[in-house]
Amino acid sequence: MRRPNIFFFLQSPMISDRLGFTTFIGGLILITVFEIGTVLPSVYPDMNSTPVYIHISATTFLLFNILGNLYKMIRTDVTTTRIALPSILKSGWHYCYYCQENAPPRCDHCLCCNRCVLKRDHHCLFAGCCVGLQNHRYFIILIIYTLISAVYAFLFHWNYVWSAMGGFHLSSLVYMFLPLLTIVLGMANWQTVLVAFANLLTLMTILFSIYLLSIHIPLIQHGQTSREKRKCVREYDIGLLSNIELVFGFNWRLVWLSPFMKSQLPTDGLSFNVGDKSNRSHQIKYL
Repeated sequence: MRRPNIFFFLQSPMISDRLGFTTFIGGLILITVFEIGTVLPSVYPDMNSTPVYIHISATTFLLFNILGNLYKMIRTDVTTTRIALPSILKSGWHYCYYCQENAPPRCDHCLCCNRCVLKRDHHCLFAGCCVGLQNHRYFIILIIYTLISAVYAFLFHWNYVWSAMGGFHLSSLVYMFLPLLTIVLGMANWQTVLVAFANLLTLMTILFSIYLLSIHIPLIQHGQTSREKRKCVREYDIGLLSNIELVFGFNWRLVWLSPFMKSQLPTDGLSFNVGDKSNRSHQIKYL
């Protein structure tokens, strides 16, 4: 199976994947252009000043991590394609009738990707690929940097947005939540509506990112995938530090700086530590 291409949205049979990816990239471009091209010159007319360089540097760092983690998330192969799986069904394994192969524990078949994924968590619509063992780190860090960027943008353009909309009042809320209606009724011009929409998009990104983190941080804390959470599986909870290393690797303290920083995982996806009742763990090796 060929590795997923960064331009997967041109080839993906899933319309939801194409829409999700396009929405994410389109929103990112819109907010970046709005902040750098409109808000920044308004706040700092002198574009050669130190604050401008600081904001541009911060924006560049955030965009690097957002796009870099998205790229690594898509390009990382999380399937069992490149692994020689045993022909004999091992204890704790299961048979995948779609792939017609034996699959290790925590491995699940994705109907969207049409492959079995090691330690599969879910299929991400915004990346058009599954979140599994090898790219779970990029998914979480992508959300975190998206949240940081959205909060940063929201605070930075706060005064500009309300000034453009004539202050905080009922009509300004209508501008944000019913933009087309305001244009039809002649309540606002396109510029005001676009400013209101950019503010609403940033706010929605903040809320959605918080929502995702509220789901996935507890999963990491308890060593679970989304599927295991639904099935109340807790046997892979081997302690907070070990659970963190299973997602971010042994170099978890530094992976936040760059998506291209290497961090070896403690497992190959065919073997896992299983916590017992006395909070000890023992290694189950299937191959």
